[in-house]
Amino acid sequence: MNHHFSLPCVSVRARHGVAPRAVLVLALCAASMFGAATPAAAARPAALPVKTLAEADSLVVTAPGPARLGAFTQWAKRAPLEEIVYVLRRSPDQLADLERPALEAALERTPDARVALRHRIAARLALARPVKPKKGAPVTWAAMGPGASSIPSAYRVGLLLPDDGDYGDEAAAVGVGFAVGVESSRGDGRPPVTCVRYSTRADAPPDVAAALDSAAAGSGVLCGGFAATSAITLAAGSRWRGLPVVLPGAVEPAAPRLSPRIFGVGPTGAQRGRALAQAVAPSSTDRVALLISSAADTAFSRGFAAACRARGATVVSRQVYSPGNATFTTEIRSLVNQRATMLFWDGDPTEAAALLRQLTRERVTLRVCGGDGFDPARHHRETRVFLEGVTFAAADWVLERGDLSSLAAGMRAAGAGDPDAAHVRGYLAGRLVGAAIASGALAPEEIAAALAAAPAVDGEPGLLDARRQGGELPVYSIAAGKAARVQ
Repeated sequence: MNHHFSLPCVSVRARHGVAPRAVLVLALCAASMFGAATPAAAARPAALPVKTLAEADSLVVTAPGPARLGAFTQWAKRAPLEEIVYVLRRSPDQLADLERPALEAALERTPDARVALRHRIAARLALARPVKPKKGAPVTWAAMGPGASSIPSAYRVGLLLPDDGDYGDEAAAVGVGFAVGVESSRGDGRPPVTCVRYSTRADAPPDVAAALDSAAAGSGVLCGGFAATSAITLAAGSRWRGLPVVLPGAVEPAAPRLSPRIFGVGPTGAQRGRALAQAVAPSSTDRVALLISSAADTAFSRGFAAACRARGATVVSRQVYSPGNATFTTEIRSLVNQRATMLFWDGDPTEAAALLRQLTRERVTLRVCGGDGFDPARHHRETRVFLEGVTFAAADWVLERGDLSSLAAGMRAAGAGDPDAAHVRGYLAGRLVGAAIASGALAPEEIAAALAAAPAVDGEPGLLDARRQGGELPVYSIAAGKAARVQ
């Protein structure tokens, strides 16, 4: 069983309940900051009067009593709604007698138009313990059922990330980038957002569902879903739980049909195809041939072909080959017969070398473009000569210089290394979620509405526009064995 000790946008996990010394130190820091009360903390007298959010939030680790309750109640009566909701990210067991005055003040400040938030506050208030409970065993948060007495908080994000299997390293990078992105979107004076990681092991559906159950009680938004099956599981959970879920990649086609609160940051194959077509700018005189590995993303070629047609070019053929093709003799003969002037290719780098070598041998001249299998960094030095003049689209988002510096600085502060593509994807997802929260969204329904406020990107349901947060899809042209960005 994994235990999570969460700092703002940082998580530390210890397996099987045995923590090394460093983990214990961080766990005690987290306890003192976020209310996992220790005997020593419980004996601390309340500092009165309470004037700030930090002082009000710290009362959960002070000794209960009339002075504490009175000071908190007076603070709650004049505090802004978002600050009270921030305190209510805590469970009833942590808040104890502070819960009811917080809920009453929050309900009083919530406008009637914010129906979802009022409903969640009122539902928790109906289950809240009296300020002076009767003698007997207290009713705990867990005993009331999953999420029954909680307000899934906008200030708590559940990161549902695998730590085993094929996605472990990528997920760890996404989690770090997400935390940096959320924090970078926080407005001045707004409460911090805490990111808590829940392990989905190897991202199999049963483990994803279990992690979702754990995260749903207090999290206002979730991020996860690396495998296609886990994305569908989260989409189903989003529908039943009413929680928005952000996928750290493209949206599975079936996911938006399961839940209107499922979102992805991309990039999709169609986005990459359109970016490539814009860079190579086919004209009405071009005859475009598509040559695609059966293992490649078909959305990439479809997006490119559609963009070419929109520019007036003619798509003369679409050929699919089996991975491992080493000659391409038949395919090249077809290109000549079709009088193609432009070739789009997508496949493995070893196949790219074979294709370009055969084109050179048969002296076939045409413009060549395609996927990142053309990237010189993925080729041996002796094959790079065949790549001269080829144009290719990158496989993932990159950041503008200023945003990349912000991500790198945040990662250094967290003790991480240099950012890679997975960090960038996580950062963009975190920025989009952080911007929704910074807009004033305090309930899951409000976060979902803020995420969905922008029109669907290129007509694709649930696809968030990462370009609004600095994301770019670069296209490169190869000269002298090196890739130079052309878009």
